[in-house]
Amino acid sequence: MRRPMLYLLGALLLSPGAHADSPHFRIEISKSKQRLQVFQAGTPIRSYRIAYGSGGRGTKLQAGDHKTPEGDYRIIDINPNSKFQLFFLLDYPNQQDIRQALQDGRIQPKHHQRFQQAARQAQAPPQDTPLGGWIGIHGLGHASAKQQHIHQRMNWTQGCIALTNREIRDLKGYISIGTPVGIAR
Repeated sequence: MRRPMLYLLGALLLSPGAHADSPHFRIEISKSKQRLQVFQAGTPIRSYRIAYGSGGRGTKLQAGDHKTPEGDYRIIDINPNSKFQLFFLLDYPNQQDIRQALQDGRIQPKHHQRFQQAARQAQAPPQDTPLGGWIGIHGLGHASAKQQHIHQRMNWTQGCIALTNREIRDLKGYISIGTPVGIAR
């Protein structure tokens, strides 16, 4: 059974086990450098090589494009039982993504209304619209030597950010519900 998802809207909601007094970290991802960095008080303290969406560079525009979104997001759920070892769900699509998609005609007003209703109720954005969803940071899960080799050589995800299992376990020490994540080209 899926755990209930917590969402950020204005105030920080903490999951059980998250500590309000824990150090504040920020995650910065550069797709062009294939790098995820952890910052504390503006100083980089950890760095990992990543793989991202197989759809190439550019931001995610629609479900199934296999691109990784670009912008400012937050961690809204942590799944320790993911098939990918760990899964840190981002609040994609966020309000900026939704606004731009409505303006560009990529979503209909009915979808926009669903997003706004979810925001008013402090729920996660709908994940089943033309914009896609379930974008996060994850490990490899049970990976064969061939899959680990692919991870090192190419961008293979459906839009997420991937690290090795060892790295995702290490990253967990810097992640809590509400951790900001910036993704740049």
